[in-house]
Formats: sequence, C-alpha cells, structure tokens
Amino acid sequence: MIVEANEAIYIRGDGTVDGTNSILRNGNIYTFTADVSGSIVVEKDDVVVDGAGYGLQGTGVGTGISLDGRTNVTVQDMDVSNFFHGFYLKSSHNNSLSNNSVTGNFYGVYLSTSSNNTISGSDISGNDYPGVWLRSSSNNEIRENRINRNLQDGIWLSTSSDDNKIIGNTISGNAFGVRIDDYSNNMLRNNDLRDNSYNFGVFGSYLPEFIQDIDESNTVNGKPIIYWVNRQDEAVPLDSGYVALVDCSSITVQNLNLNRNGQALLLAYTTDSTIRQNNITENIHGIYICGSSDNIASGNNISRNAANGIYLYYSENNSFFHNNFIDNTNQVYPVGASLNSWDNGTEGNYWTSYKGTDNDSNGIGNSPYIIDVNNRDNYPLVNTIPEFPSWTLLPLLITATLTAILYKRKLRRTRQSNNS
Repeated sequence: MIVEANEAIYIRGDGTVDGTNSILRNGNIYTFTADVSGSIVVEKDDVVVDGAGYGLQGTGVGTGISLDGRTNVTVQDMDVSNFFHGFYLKSSHNNSLSNNSVTGNFYGVYLSTSSNNTISGSDISGNDYPGVWLRSSSNNEIRENRINRNLQDGIWLSTSSDDNKIIGNTISGNAFGVRIDDYSNNMLRNNDLRDNSYNFGVFGSYLPEFIQDIDESNTVNGKPIIYWVNRQDEAVPLDSGYVALVDCSSITVQNLNLNRNGQALLLAYTTDSTIRQNNITENIHGIYICGSSDNIASGNNISRNAANGIYLYYSENNSFFHNNFIDNTNQVYPVGASLNSWDNGTEGNYWTSYKGTDNDSNGIGNSPYIIDVNNRDNYPLVNTIPEFPSWTLLPLLITATLTAILYKRKLRRTRQSNNS
C-alpha cells in the first residue's frame, strides 16, 4: 500500500493534469515549468514526464513518482527528493527512468513484479534504504547510473528477480554495493564497485540461485570480480578482489587478499578445490560454502569477518587445517548435519576463541575445539600460523595437502566401516 503525500498530483487516464499548474501538457509530453511539491500519480500509459531539470519535493512520506501498473512511460531530467519511495513501480512494464536525481528518500527506486524497465544515467544517492531495489522483478536494465552513499544497498536484487542487466554503473560509499539474493541469470558488466562497507555478494541455497553471468569487467576497489561457473582445473588470478566458484572442480585459490565483500570466497556446489595462503578479512562471511565437498582450505588467515569466518551449508568431507581463525563473530557456522575435517591428523587450526591449555608446550591444545556435534578440531593450535616465505611455500603445501588427502581417505573408510 502506498501512502501518498498530502498534495497529490495526477496525470489522469484521459490526459488531464490535476493538482498543479506547473506541468505543461503537449500531447503525450508533460513538462515541468517550475519546481513541484507533492506526489505525482501517473494513470496514463505511453507518456513522457519531463522534469526539465526542475525538482519534485516531498515531505518525507508518500511516493515521488508512482507508475503503479503503467506501461511505456518515460520519466526524465527530474530531481526527486524527500519521499518514502522516490520512484514506485508495481506491475509496471516497459518504462524508462533516465537522467534523474533520486536523493534523500527512504527508498530510491523500488520495483515490484515489474519487467522490461530501464533505469539509466541517474544519480541515486543518499537514500536511507536501497538506492535501487528489485523485488520479484525480471528483465530490467540498470545502466550507467551513479549509485552512491545509500545507507543500505546500492542495488539489491531479491525474491526471484531473474534475467536483469546491471551495466556500467559506479557504485560507491553504500553499506552494500550490489547484493543478489535467491535468483539467477542476471548479467553484470563494467560495474565499478568501490569503498562500500561491503562491495559485492551473491546469496542462496540451491545451485540455480548461483548461476549468474558476471565477468571480470566488474571490479571491487579496482580488482576484478571472478565469478566462475562450471570451470575445471584452473587457478584464480592473483589480482582478484572477489571469488565465486559455482559448479566448479579442481580450482586453486591462492595468495589473495579478499576483503570488504558479502563473502570473500563463495563455493557453491564445487568439489576438489584448494584454498590456501589467502588473507580473508572484514567481510560479512569469510568463506561461504554451499553444497560443496572434498575441498581443502589450509594456511589462510580468516579474521574479523562480521558474521562468520566460514559459513557451511549442507557441505561435507571438506578439510580445514593450518588456518588462523581470528576474531570472527562466529568462527564457523554450520547448517545441516555435515561432517568435515578440521585437522590433518596431527595439527589443526588456530582459534582465538579456543579456551583450552597446552600443558606439554608442544603447540597443540590438550582438548579439542568443538564446533558442533559433528565437527571438532582434535589438535587445535595455541599459536597463529605464520606466513611462510615464498621459497618454502610449495613443498610445505604439497606435504600438508598429501597428508590431508590421506587423512580424509582414512576418515571415509572409518565411516564406511561404522555404517556397515
């Protein structure tokens, strides 16, 4: 339900304008001749509303421009500020919002169950909630906008918003740059995300929700987004700023600095991959693992992530050892009764939340670190894992990886014999 401001202006279905003398009609073109106060409700399709550089000013409530149920309406060159919704589109199709300024509203641009709309060339900044929020809205295009300093998301795609295109936007200074939840097949190209509290993230539970078309022309703080789908036997580039591996196998992620994202590293339905010697800091989730198995993570610094160092969703038979888990809100958050290995049979990980003792001073705690009923580090380390010099890194990693593989095989045989 939309709550309109006290002074509502209507472009009626018969083409007449009610509520102001500052909008001049010429056929199907409606042009501002001065600044206008109050909400505008468009009840007619196939029209152009041209702000001509003037402002539409609200009182903190209501909707700036309502295109509820409209088709083929263009709104351009207008400054829309101080409303609950700057633009409101519901069941609206084939509309164009171009070269507008949408600032100081609660929500900037809101689309619900709307398709084939274009938002382009606009300044969408300083809104209290998302700058652009697509909810159950597909086949829309968000192109070449400046989306800055919104107190929540710059762009948020939620609730089955599929097949949208996000192209050539500058997205900075928001709480979250671009967030994609529970939908698929969106295309991102040439977007510059920088200096957001968290720049980028894709969230879901099932494989189709992670299938996105996102290439390396998109960057976070100047470093490319790596979003690989169905790739095998490759190494992630060393200059990567965000990494997602979806339906992949045998990928190496090594020697990266990954920070300030929804996840530093996303593994969705990915197997037999190696994550080693990475600094994963100050994300929402450090490593987000969904439906993935038989991966190895070793030698990583996983620290100060706001929600979880590692988020595990129905993922099993992964191996984690020689990692530093430092001051994450939750060091590990498992969902589902999945069994993973948290040591290589002789040494585990360093945990700042470990409360045990090392009575024999061998660097290994005398009691296990308990994650949940299915997961424990049997050999928690009492000192952090140092960074290895590059000339010793390869043989140590090879040795540790082979040890982990042998241990996982032993663990698998033990489980099989217990079940027989």
